[in-house]
Formats: sequence, C-alpha cells, structure tokens
Amino acid sequence: MSNQAESQGKGDAAMMTIVDSDDSIVIAEAAAKTVAGWEDLSSREQSEFVELTIAYRKRVEAAEMVLSTSEGGGKSVRVTGANDALAMLRLFCGLGTRSMAFMEYMLGTLIDYFSSTGRCTSGRINAGLAFVAGAQPTSEPEAALALQMFMANDAAQGAMRIFHKADMVPHMEIAGNLANKLMRTFAAQAEALAKMQRGGEQIVKHVHVDNRGGQAIVADTVVSGGARKNDGEQAHATDAVGIIATLPGADPFGNGVPIAGDEEREVQASRRTIDRRAEG
Repeated sequence: MSNQAESQGKGDAAMMTIVDSDDSIVIAEAAAKTVAGWEDLSSREQSEFVELTIAYRKRVEAAEMVLSTSEGGGKSVRVTGANDALAMLRLFCGLGTRSMAFMEYMLGTLIDYFSSTGRCTSGRINAGLAFVAGAQPTSEPEAALALQMFMANDAAQGAMRIFHKADMVPHMEIAGNLANKLMRTFAAQAEALAKMQRGGEQIVKHVHVDNRGGQAIVADTVVSGGARKNDGEQAHATDAVGIIATLPGADPFGNGVPIAGDEEREVQASRRTIDRRAEG
C-alpha cells in the first residue's frame, strides 16, 4: 500500500471517532472506546483531542463530488453522500449561490482547469470546493474570486515544483519569477476578497491635538462604502483608543518657554569689550 493510501486509510479511521455531540464528557467517553492508544495519551492530550473534535464539528462541511469519465473522454461530476438533498445544499451554500447555472459553471471551471494540467481527479475537485467553501462566500462574485485564489495558489505550487526540478539557471529564474508573481496575485486576491466581505468599510484614524495641554488623541472612525460622505463637515472621532506622549505646547499662563543656560556666565576673552583708552 502506498503512503498516500495509508494516510487515507488512517484518515477514514479517524473520521469514525467523531462523535455527533458537543458535550466534552460524551466525546471523551466515546474516544476512550474507539481511539487506539487513548489510554497512552496524557490528560492534556486527551483534553486537546476533545477540544479539537468540537472545533472540527463547527467547521463548514464542503460538498463531496465524484468524477466520472465517459467513453468519449468527457468528464462530469455528481454529488455524493448519505443524502443527496443535503449534499446539494452543501454545494450551493459552499458556492454562495442559489443559481444552478452558476454552480455548473464553477464545477466546469474546476474540471477544465485540472484537465488542462493533466491532474483531474475527484480529490482535487473536492479540494477546490473545500477551499471556496472555506472562504465562506455570500455571493457569486465572492465565490468566483475564491476560486481564482485556489487556482492561483495551485499554479504557484506547480511553478515551484518546476523551479526545484530545473537544472539550468535560466529555467529556474523563469519558474521562480512565475511563482513569485502568482503568490503576489494570491495575496492581492485575498485582500480584495476581504474588502468585499467587509462591505467596503475602512478604518480612518483622526488625530486631535489639545492646544492647552498638547496631548494628541488618536481615535478610530469607521467609514462605510470606502469613502467618507462629503457633507462639508469633518468626520468626528467615535472612540479614543490611545494617547500619544504629550507634545510640547504653549504655556496656558502665557509664560515664555525657558531656555536652558540663562544664568550669567563668563564671556570668553575674545568677546570681551576692550577699553582702547587703557592701552598704551
């Protein structure tokens, strides 16, 4: 059995230990009966297992697809699971849509992409769907952008594989530059998706200086829509979140700012006034 097959088998065994409960006592009791080596775990490790089980159950469960190839070479996918209706709901919600046409478009895009790389499998398609679902899209544009992120990341990993296998410097440079561009694209896409999901809100910092005491107060203001409405008035701070060190300012009592070294001191000889009459 290959390493990949062995890890898959172990994964299936681990999945069987997931208890349909958020009760830590119930989970621990079930794990004691089903998890091999449970008694060898320390109390801290057992508690960690229970906490991770609860966290795992709260994760969004992505739809699972099965890829099939026709005699003519065409590829298609179908949902799989204990309940087809539940599987379809997971698919639609994972893609942030209610449109059958958009859902088919996204699946077709995944199939076409992996077919062009020669690595089109059920596992890779399900990985793409899990990635998109993990981005928690609430609309078709968000889902499309998340899919672009997945493909950009996959292509970057492919470029890195070429980089490591290249035996000539020019080939390494081409592959390295391509991987770098794709990774930068991925970062820009992630930022764009985060902005879309924030709804265009920006955090604008305003600094207000108190002329009496010279204290600068930094406040945060949330501006919706990516820009402040121009109503002829300045935005007002909503909450002071920090105070910067006191800045020098005018004395509120009108006294001048003292200058160090005002005390009388001896003037250098070269600057003394010389009485010419005394010379001679």
